[in-house]
Amino acid sequence: MAEARYDTLLTKLRKAFVGTGTGYNKLKAGYVYENGTYVKVWSGATKVYYYDGNTLLGMEEVAEGEDVLHPSVSTSKEGYTLYGWTNENGSEERVTTLKASGEEMTLYALYTSNTPITIATGSITGAAYEPNYTPGTKNTNYITGDIGDKVSLYYNVGTNTKTFAFTLNKKRYGKAQVVFCKGTQGNGVSKLDNQTFSNNSVFENIASGTHTFTLTIENDYASTWAINASGIKSLVLSEPIAWE
Repeated sequence: MAEARYDTLLTKLRKAFVGTGTGYNKLKAGYVYENGTYVKVWSGATKVYYYDGNTLLGMEEVAEGEDVLHPSVSTSKEGYTLYGWTNENGSEERVTTLKASGEEMTLYALYTSNTPITIATGSITGAAYEPNYTPGTKNTNYITGDIGDKVSLYYNVGTNTKTFAFTLNKKRYGKAQVVFCKGTQGNGVSKLDNQTFSNNSVFENIASGTHTFTLTIENDYASTWAINASGIKSLVLSEPIAWE
């Protein structure tokens, strides 16, 4: 019967080769036969190939059971930040935990451009006495819902309120900056998540999730109208999240 041996000076055998008569082949694994089945008791290093698209960044041999997501191969790319790795070329799904399996593995780098991207725009249009919010672009990969609107009160004295919302997913970016636009006829108050803003106000960083606009307008004269048109002028994502 084979005996196990323990010694603090021993290191795991990562590679082994067998002669074929014409050369050597790498020995991938070792097994013992127990109770009618073969049980793996040793495996050699796993070859892990790291790609950027179709470009090979490098290959490392990693012992089975060890992390493969932090290679020593160079991952620097001018103008880009490494977000992490995926095991399928073209996939956007980042793998957060992965260990060497004993079989060859291929991983693909996920890079994010360092250039900020604008995912929503809008503007105030129409005459000054009858403003309107007009949406521009909206990248639904990052933002969905209503990014602007108006509330009005025609030929009535009183107050009117409108609420609407959008949902933001910053994904690979750490910062989302919002600039607002606002046009009013009469007395109007505009809020995002209960925080008041005016025309060209800037919120430096909002979180991923659902955000609610509340637009209010007051009309003091029954012979005229009041309008509050407000929304996102621009929403920009920046500061790509780096792989750690």
